[in-house]
Amino acid sequence: MQARHITSLALVGALGFLGVSEVVRAQVVEHRSAIFVLVDLSQTWHRKDTLTRNEALLKRVADGVVALAGRTDRPTFVAFIGIESASMARTLICEATYHPTLIRGTKRRVINKATELGDFLGTCSKGALSSPTAGWTDISGALDLMQRQMGDEHQATERYAVVLSDMKEERQYKAMVEPNLHGYRILVAYRVLPEDDRDPNGFKRRLSEWRDRLTRWGASVTMVVDTGLVGEAIAGLARPK
Repeated sequence: MQARHITSLALVGALGFLGVSEVVRAQVVEHRSAIFVLVDLSQTWHRKDTLTRNEALLKRVADGVVALAGRTDRPTFVAFIGIESASMARTLICEATYHPTLIRGTKRRVINKATELGDFLGTCSKGALSSPTAGWTDISGALDLMQRQMGDEHQATERYAVVLSDMKEERQYKAMVEPNLHGYRILVAYRVLPEDDRDPNGFKRRLSEWRDRLTRWGASVTMVVDTGLVGEAIAGLARPK
């Protein structure tokens, strides 16, 4: 993975208003692993009437990411990405580095405790849920933005992603991006929409097409309904040591 600047609970862009203001001087580090959480911000997923459900889901996701981070090689890059209009042109919702020990002898800290990582993920979740509802659902673009955070694809870096979405892609431009997801282990925590209950075959076809697409792009794919054991499924993504 490309070298990235380390901060202590450093959030980018829109998260500044959440009160996370103290940032240590940046260092450069090569990450050994990366965990991304992609959150659907479209009208079918990110609605006022689903806020409580989404909050509970993101809490389970945070628990799963903390467990997964404890099983990966560190330093671990952790980031949230919005699935929205023209996702590939957006910035990350938040980012930080998780590492349990000091780096290069410095006394400056990154996130080095599981409790701190959990707090950071909670802040990321609030940032995602306070984002405006998007008019489009560019899942492919969000995956492209994710993979562009990576450097040399041949580097031995563990790569994980959690996609929270109904997987109903609606894009305002026709050109299809094809992100390089080689080496990624992806968990799709899908949401069943009311319209899917009326057309179960169409719903199954949509999920099957996404599984085939992600696999073609190089990823190992697991799918689970977002009312299920999402946290446990995230922790289970860890590569055997």
